[in-house]
Amino acid sequence: RLLLNPEVQLFLRALGGEYLTAARQQLDEATRGPSPLLGAYAHYGLGAYFAQNGRDFVAQRMRSANPVQAEAHLQAALQQPMGGAIAAQAQAYLARSYDERGEGARADSVIRRLRTRDPGGPGVRPAIETFEAYRRNRPR
Repeated sequence: RLLLNPEVQLFLRALGGEYLTAARQQLDEATRGPSPLLGAYAHYGLGAYFAQNGRDFVAQRMRSANPVQAEAHLQAALQQPMGGAIAAQAQAYLARSYDERGEGARADSVIRRLRTRDPGGPGVRPAIETFEAYRRNRPR
């Protein structure tokens, strides 16, 4: 039922949405629910959301990434067997959050493991490219 909610679907597709507060609350509840796999996907959606800066168009302000919250959600998500592309993207967001906190070596380790564990796996190349693009374009 949770995944049929249009606001939750939009949040997961967009990996965020400042105005989708009800969706964030429902996903947060799903992380504590009885389904470990549904909880993992909810953790992924929230982790990706917190790993990135966001813009609240209604309030006309920016929201800074929260790497600590991102890490907690992404590490929890990766404890469950998710689909290959989603798991790869979760690892890339986890590496990004480490990098944001000044732990570049830890971020590199995550990406290195991702490259060597399943180099031809679904979503691995796009996840690595997304992380590398973030790193090239981040403010110094």
